[in-house]
Amino acid sequence: MNTTKTGEAVLVPCAKDYEPWIDWLRKQEWWLGSPFFFVNPKSTRESQHYIRQALYAKWIRHCKKAGIECSLYEGTKHSSSSQLVNEYGYNLHDVQLATAHKDLSSVRHYAKIDLSARRNALDKKLKVGNE
Repeated sequence: MNTTKTGEAVLVPCAKDYEPWIDWLRKQEWWLGSPFFFVNPKSTRESQHYIRQALYAKWIRHCKKAGIECSLYEGTKHSSSSQLVNEYGYNLHDVQLATAHKDLSSVRHYAKIDLSARRNALDKKLKVGNE
């Protein structure tokens, strides 16, 4: 998708861990000259990005292969925001910045915070208060 649901274009920065992959990608003949980060090599048009239907089909196929049921929406919006909070320890403001949400309430909706993340947040606060 080229724009947000409000129609605004968003430039998404890439983490430094992707640099080796990007260097490799730039050398691939099927990717050369494409303005898109993720190019569908099976597209009928050269250097064309994935369309929603192609991503959806891939998502369903791989979910079935993994034996899980998860919609594309849940798997991208909810689980990635939740993972940033619960596994990587991001706070909601960091997730808002990383996901380019304008409204923090959207982040609260997407990030399902588990009990251990809440406990870790309390532990951090208590340690700071005791020092």
